[in-house]
Amino acid sequence: MQHSTKDSFIKQIATNIVTFPKAYVALSLLLMLTFFTALPQLYKDTRSDAFLANDNPALVYKERVKTQFGLSDPIVVAVVNTTANGVFNPQSLQLVDRLTEEISSLDNINSDRVTSLATENNITGTEEGMDVEAFFDDYPDNQQKADAIWERYLISLFIWESWFQKTNNLPL
Repeated sequence: MQHSTKDSFIKQIATNIVTFPKAYVALSLLLMLTFFTALPQLYKDTRSDAFLANDNPALVYKERVKTQFGLSDPIVVAVVNTTANGVFNPQSLQLVDRLTEEISSLDNINSDRVTSLATENNITGTEEGMDVEAFFDDYPDNQQKADAIWERYLISLFIWESWFQKTNNLPL
Protein backbone atom coordinates (compact mmCIF):
# COMPACT_ATOMS: atom_id res chain seq x y z
CA MET A 1 0.00 0.00 0.00
CA GLN A 2 1.36 3.39 -0.98
CA HIS A 3 1.25 6.38 1.33
CA SER A 4 0.10 9.70 0.01
CA THR A 5 2.32 12.77 0.12
CA LYS A 6 0.16 14.23 2.90
CA ASP A 7 0.57 11.12 5.04
CA SER A 8 4.33 11.08 4.58
CA PHE A 9 4.54 14.81 5.47
CA ILE A 10 2.58 14.27 8.69
CA LYS A 11 4.71 11.22 9.49
CA GLN A 12 7.90 13.26 8.94
CA ILE A 13 6.65 16.04 11.34
CA ALA A 14 5.72 13.46 13.98
CA THR A 15 9.13 11.81 13.66
CA ASN A 16 10.89 15.20 14.02
CA ILE A 17 8.83 16.08 17.14
CA VAL A 18 9.71 12.78 18.77
CA THR A 19 13.36 13.02 17.70
CA PHE A 20 13.87 16.70 18.68
CA PRO A 21 11.28 17.44 21.41
CA LYS A 22 13.24 20.23 23.09
CA ALA A 23 13.63 22.12 19.83
CA TYR A 24 9.87 21.96 19.16
CA VAL A 25 9.03 23.07 22.72
CA ALA A 26 11.48 25.99 22.36
CA LEU A 27 10.00 26.88 18.95
CA SER A 28 6.47 26.74 20.40
CA LEU A 29 7.44 28.95 23.35
CA LEU A 30 9.11 31.44 21.01
CA LEU A 31 6.01 31.56 18.83
CA MET A 32 3.75 32.08 21.90
CA LEU A 33 6.05 34.82 23.21
CA THR A 34 5.85 36.57 19.85
CA PHE A 35 2.02 36.50 19.95
CA PHE A 36 1.96 37.66 23.60
CA THR A 37 4.00 40.75 22.74
CA ALA A 38 1.22 41.80 20.35
CA LEU A 39 -1.54 41.50 23.02
CA PRO A 40 -1.15 45.00 24.51
CA GLN A 41 -1.77 46.48 21.07
CA LEU A 42 -5.13 44.71 20.71
CA TYR A 43 -8.30 46.42 21.90
CA LYS A 44 -11.99 45.70 21.77
CA ASP A 45 -14.07 48.48 20.22
CA THR A 46 -17.59 48.10 21.62
CA ARG A 47 -19.00 51.36 20.22
CA SER A 48 -22.02 50.97 17.99
CA ASP A 49 -20.20 53.12 15.42
CA ALA A 50 -17.54 50.41 15.10
CA PHE A 51 -20.00 48.33 13.07
CA LEU A 52 -20.44 51.05 10.45
CA ALA A 53 -18.14 51.77 7.56
CA ASN A 54 -16.14 54.99 7.97
CA ASP A 55 -17.89 56.47 4.91
CA ASN A 56 -21.41 55.61 6.13
CA PRO A 57 -23.55 58.77 5.67
CA ALA A 58 -25.00 58.56 9.19
CA LEU A 59 -21.54 58.28 10.73
CA VAL A 60 -20.13 61.06 8.53
CA TYR A 61 -23.02 63.36 9.52
CA LYS A 62 -22.66 62.47 13.21
CA GLU A 63 -18.95 63.28 13.13
CA ARG A 64 -19.65 66.55 11.29
CA VAL A 65 -22.19 67.60 13.94
CA LYS A 66 -19.81 66.55 16.71
CA THR A 67 -16.99 68.60 15.17
CA GLN A 68 -19.10 71.65 14.32
CA PHE A 69 -21.23 71.86 17.45
CA GLY A 70 -19.43 69.65 19.95
CA LEU A 71 -22.55 67.50 20.24
CA SER A 72 -22.30 63.78 20.70
CA ASP A 73 -25.46 63.14 22.70
CA PRO A 74 -29.08 64.00 22.09
CA ILE A 75 -30.25 67.45 23.08
CA VAL A 76 -32.57 67.60 26.07
CA VAL A 77 -34.80 70.62 26.62
CA ALA A 78 -36.53 70.75 30.00
CA VAL A 79 -39.40 72.97 31.09
CA VAL A 80 -39.33 73.73 34.81
CA ASN A 81 -42.27 75.21 36.68
CA THR A 82 -42.10 75.44 40.46
CA THR A 83 -45.76 76.30 41.02
CA ALA A 84 -48.16 73.90 42.75
CA ASN A 85 -49.15 72.12 39.51
CA GLY A 86 -45.63 72.03 38.09
CA VAL A 87 -45.60 71.81 34.31
CA PHE A 88 -49.11 70.36 34.26
CA ASN A 89 -50.87 73.68 33.82
CA PRO A 90 -52.26 75.24 30.61
CA GLN A 91 -49.40 77.73 30.14
CA SER A 92 -46.58 75.21 30.62
CA LEU A 93 -48.26 72.55 28.46
CA GLN A 94 -48.76 75.20 25.76
CA LEU A 95 -45.04 75.97 26.02
CA VAL A 96 -44.17 72.25 25.72
CA ASP A 97 -46.40 71.99 22.63
CA ARG A 98 -44.92 75.13 21.06
CA LEU A 99 -41.31 74.07 21.81
CA THR A 100 -42.00 70.63 20.33
CA GLU A 101 -43.34 72.17 17.13
CA GLU A 102 -40.49 74.69 16.89
CA ILE A 103 -37.77 72.11 17.50
CA SER A 104 -39.39 69.68 15.03
CA SER A 105 -39.38 72.36 12.33
CA LEU A 106 -35.67 73.19 12.67
CA ASP A 107 -33.33 72.30 9.81
CA ASN A 108 -31.34 69.11 10.32
CA ILE A 109 -33.68 67.87 13.07
CA ASN A 110 -35.47 64.60 12.44
CA SER A 111 -38.98 65.48 13.61
CA ASP A 112 -39.79 61.79 14.06
CA ARG A 113 -37.13 61.62 16.78
CA VAL A 114 -38.42 64.60 18.77
CA THR A 115 -40.07 63.25 21.90
CA SER A 116 -42.17 65.19 24.38
CA LEU A 117 -45.41 64.96 26.27
CA ALA A 118 -46.99 66.62 23.22
CA THR A 119 -45.85 63.77 20.92
CA GLU A 120 -46.23 60.73 23.14
CA ASN A 121 -49.22 58.42 23.43
CA ASN A 122 -51.01 57.21 26.50
CA ILE A 123 -51.59 53.46 26.21
CA THR A 124 -54.25 51.94 28.45
CA GLY A 125 -55.65 48.44 28.68
CA THR A 126 -59.32 47.79 28.01
CA GLU A 127 -61.53 44.71 27.98
CA GLU A 128 -61.20 44.60 24.17
CA GLY A 129 -57.43 45.13 24.14
CA MET A 130 -55.89 48.56 24.47
CA ASP A 131 -56.51 52.20 23.70
CA VAL A 132 -53.76 54.39 22.30
CA GLU A 133 -54.44 58.10 22.61
CA ALA A 134 -52.23 61.17 22.61
CA PHE A 135 -51.73 62.72 26.03
CA PHE A 136 -53.07 65.86 24.40
CA ASP A 137 -53.82 66.81 20.80
CA ASP A 138 -54.26 70.49 21.50
CA TYR A 139 -52.85 72.03 24.62
CA PRO A 140 -55.42 72.34 27.42
CA ASP A 141 -57.11 75.69 27.88
CA ASN A 142 -57.98 75.25 31.56
CA GLN A 143 -56.54 73.67 34.70
CA GLN A 144 -59.12 70.87 34.77
CA LYS A 145 -57.90 69.55 31.38
CA ALA A 146 -54.28 69.92 32.52
CA ASP A 147 -55.11 67.91 35.66
CA ALA A 148 -56.62 65.16 33.47
CA ILE A 149 -53.34 64.98 31.49
CA TRP A 150 -51.39 64.79 34.78
CA GLU A 151 -53.63 61.94 35.96
CA ARG A 152 -53.17 59.95 32.72
CA TYR A 153 -49.42 60.57 32.92
CA LEU A 154 -49.25 59.33 36.52
CA ILE A 155 -51.22 56.19 35.68
CA SER A 156 -48.93 55.39 32.73
CA LEU A 157 -45.87 56.04 34.89
CA PHE A 158 -47.26 53.77 37.62
CA ILE A 159 -47.91 50.98 35.10
CA TRP A 160 -44.35 51.19 33.71
CA GLU A 161 -42.82 51.31 37.18
CA SER A 162 -44.86 48.26 38.25
CA TRP A 163 -43.77 46.36 35.17
CA PHE A 164 -40.09 47.17 35.74
CA GLN A 165 -40.31 46.09 39.36
CA LYS A 166 -41.97 42.79 38.38
CA THR A 167 -39.23 42.08 35.86
CA ASN A 168 -36.53 42.88 38.45
CA ASN A 169 -35.39 45.93 36.55
CA LEU A 170 -35.01 49.36 38.06
CA PRO A 171 -37.56 51.98 37.06
CA LEU A 172 -36.35 54.51 34.53
